[in-house]
Formats: sequence, structure tokens, C-alpha cells
Amino acid sequence: MKQPNTKARLYIDAPLKGGKIIALTCDQMHYLLRVMRLGVGAPIAVFNGVDGEYLATITEAAKKKCLIRVKV
Repeated sequence: MKQPNTKARLYIDAPLKGGKIIALTCDQMHYLLRVMRLGVGAPIAVFNGVDGEYLATITEAAKKKCLIRVKV
């Protein structure tokens, strides 16, 4: 099955599994929201070098907080 085309890939320094909600660091948040100009609902590819690559979506994008949810 082909995964949807995503604009951004992001390294996450945490174990990845479907359904997990991850709070991003300030640098990661800046990259996604300001540099890539993504918003809530945008798909991104996340990886950690161990568990492979997962599709995730931005679920919350506030001034000082950004959350993503890893898809199953």
C-alpha cells in the first residue's frame, strides 16, 4: 500500500507506535509550523532510526505547543 505524499519528514527521539501522541520540541515545532507552513491535520512522516517510518498528523498547533498523533 502506497503512503500518502507528505511534505515533511521529522526525526523523533522516542519509540514510535500507532496511536501515540507526541509533543514536539520548539525546534521541531518551528520547522513544521513556520518553515514548512503546515497546520492541524497535515500529514508528516516520522522516524526514529529504530522502529521504521510512520505516518503522523498534526493534532494541535498552538503558540507554544504542537502535538502529533502517529497513525496505526
